Amino acid sequence: MKDIRQSIKYGQYMEKIGWRTEIIEGCQFFLRPIPLFGSIIKIQRSLSIPFVQLDQLVKSQRALLVSAEPETEELASQLLQHGFRMNKGAMIPSKTRKIDLSPSEQVILQSFNRTRKYKIGKAQRNNFQIKIGTKISDFVDLWTQNALKRGFWVPIKDQIKAMYETFGEDA
Repeated sequence: MKDIRQSIKYGQYMEKIGWRTEIIEGCQFFLRPIPLFGSIIKIQRSLSIPFVQLDQLVKSQRALLVSAEPETEELASQLLQHGFRMNKGAMIPSKTRKIDLSPSEQVILQSFNRTRKYKIGKAQRNNFQIKIGTKISDFVDLWTQNALKRGFWVPIKDQIKAMYETFGEDA
């Protein structure tokens, strides 16, 4: 299955936050010019990379940095063979967790490990409340407030808004 970061909508999102998108042989490249110096090229979660075209893109865009986060270990190995070095830190989350919400609540809760069950119980004891919001700005403010408390990276508010505008209800 193709990663969302290789979808057309994700390319539209990246363009809203200032990146240029190029699709070559099914691989989506994100380019950001750095005036007077060259550019940065990102390749996120691709299943394949057309290396000949990548080399041409690097030269034509005077790329100072190519950040590739391949989908497979095999592709990571190919990047190394073509002379690229791997990032020390990822620019995107390393994992995506998906939970099937179609079973009953009881079945879902039973599938959780002890730590998750404890945290749910703690939230219930602390009168945790769920509120349905209708404004993306309320969500952005809540995310920022909680991320800062936990020491998480906080995306720029405009990035979250651009993602919502691009993906709509699927954001």
